[in-house]
Amino acid sequence: MKKLILILAFGLMVLSSALSQTKALIKVVSKEDQTLDGNTEIEISYYFSDSTSLSGNIQTIPKTGWSVINAENLPARNYYYSDTLTIKVQISYPLANLPFFPVTLHIKHQVTYPDSGFLETQAKVYFTPYNSIEIWDYDDFINLPRNWVSPDDGLDT
Repeated sequence: MKKLILILAFGLMVLSSALSQTKALIKVVSKEDQTLDGNTEIEISYYFSDSTSLSGNIQTIPKTGWSVINAENLPARNYYYSDTLTIKVQISYPLANLPFFPVTLHIKHQVTYPDSGFLETQAKVYFTPYNSIEIWDYDDFINLPRNWVSPDDGLDT
């Protein structure tokens, strides 16, 4: 019985340690942009569940041929429990030959406290047949009630 209690206590310590490692979350604000002009804005929301420090620079990794025009840099500072914040990133894309498939943009921000590492998420950008752009947080995108075609399906773009 003592062994069982020790094993359970150890398991709870490991579990609570693993749960406490996530001090913050970043999420793309899903939206539709009705203007197709070579630029779009992506909003990224931050949610903090404990004391966290971030570096000042967000890193957005665009698709080849795309560029990040303007990314708001946050001042390096501490954020605390229940703090939230939203920043905007301007993305430029070529109007000629828009992709038929959803495009993945990788977004990350360096954490400097309590541990070093990155907060990471993905945005999915989809150019609709209706001349609009849908911007989705990855979790929202995979839960949409749609059947998506991917470049791996062997279709021409």
